[in-house]
Amino acid sequence: MAGRRILSSVVLALIVSSFSSAHAQCDPEWQDGLQIPGVTGDVWSSTTWDPDGPGPEPEMVVIGGRFLQAGGVETHNLAGWDGTHWRDLGSASVDLDLVHSLTVLDGELIAVGSGPGTRGQGHIYAYDGNTWRTLGNSTDRGVTAAAVYNGDLYIGGAFTSFGSHIARWSGSTWLPVSAGGTNAPVSALVEFQGELVAGGSFFTAGGQVVYNIAAFDGSTWHGFDGGFSTYGDAVAALAVYDGQLYAAGDLTSGSGNPLSNITRWNGSSWESIGGTASGITIGALRSFGGGLVASGEFTAIGGVGASGIATWDGQAWHPMGTGLRTNDGWGQIAHTLVEYDGELVAAGWFTTAGGVGCLNVASWSGTAWRSFGRGFNGEIRKLLADGPDVYIGGDFSHVDGHSANSVCRWDGSAYHALGSGLTGSSVPAVWDMVFYNGDLIVGGSYDYAGGSRLNGLAAWNGTEWTSLNGAFPFFTRIYALEEHDGMLIA
Repeated sequence: MAGRRILSSVVLALIVSSFSSAHAQCDPEWQDGLQIPGVTGDVWSSTTWDPDGPGPEPEMVVIGGRFLQAGGVETHNLAGWDGTHWRDLGSASVDLDLVHSLTVLDGELIAVGSGPGTRGQGHIYAYDGNTWRTLGNSTDRGVTAAAVYNGDLYIGGAFTSFGSHIARWSGSTWLPVSAGGTNAPVSALVEFQGELVAGGSFFTAGGQVVYNIAAFDGSTWHGFDGGFSTYGDAVAALAVYDGQLYAAGDLTSGSGNPLSNITRWNGSSWESIGGTASGITIGALRSFGGGLVASGEFTAIGGVGASGIATWDGQAWHPMGTGLRTNDGWGQIAHTLVEYDGELVAAGWFTTAGGVGCLNVASWSGTAWRSFGRGFNGEIRKLLADGPDVYIGGDFSHVDGHSANSVCRWDGSAYHALGSGLTGSSVPAVWDMVFYNGDLIVGGSYDYAGGSRLNGLAAWNGTEWTSLNGAFPFFTRIYALEEHDGMLIA
């Protein structure tokens, strides 16, 4: 292993093309190298939007949340995927700490959310494809939902400055809903049978007792058979599937029936569906491909094993491949679901979908998952060059959709896993690497290397993982390595 050079550790990097033997005689030039197939933070909202209507620009899926990069592109909590690449949509002009909801009004992209600052004020923005502008003044509290009903834009949230928790945009200013608002925050809005349905954690709407869900017909509010009246119940998501209204959240009873967090309105009462389990968190609902998709922090739903996401066909729940997972195995969830180009886009907090490496956003075709773009699904902490090869270490589990647990090799054109890599520990990670006695020495926080218990320090000889004169007898974190005077220092 000759010609070794150490490159500085970085989170996102560029690989100098002169590492490739094909470019050995050429002047060095920078090329795209280590990319992230997704976004570097939580995604909370999504919608489809065509930036130029009937023009040549493709329709894109737009995501919002709290993140700083999408596919290696720097952005600020907003990004668009055009079918091939991620784009920043002038997000530096959008003064939101968190984008809670996205929708489209008269061809313009609408983004709502909260922040910045400790007061958590709400802001509403419109984007025409070139320039962002604010719609009216800021609200006194955050905005969490937006929907278009009867051609008008409605927002819901914790605010009380433009009516109580729900307001309508007149085209020039925000107005209270004519029939009055709710007495507590609105979390979700959806149109159903010609009415605007609001869900949240409120007891009244327009002065009527409705318990967490109500419908507005343009002039008056009405409830749904008493709503969800158990103390602590709240609606987090709403969707329409097969002509029926579905609600999800912390829901334990409705219409006198026990519920388990997802429920269906049958036209006269609320009923539980599919034996959904209590104690699970549901973040999103969406009709897709002849079924209703639900995502949340669960490993099973209705007695069916499903990690983070499942589909309801009207009779039973079904897993969607192996579902969504995080590197540490808990908390996986899609906060938002949207249909784009015939596929379902799920976005939220996860690192793999169906075993495919991705970062917080993935697409479901109806049979398989795929990532958006290519690259690593976690953080890169160390690069080490060896002639035409570059060794990469970090806390990722996949690269270009293939398994590569925390460490891999780049040969100038493709990535290669080093055996089964590094596993164990809550989040296995590489912190440093060095060459010593012809082997690649890898230090970090992990239990196993290639299936052998080596506790944070292991050697890769080009074909297999080995110990260095015996493994540490207990879990060890190795943060730095150095070769000095023929000795290895850890």
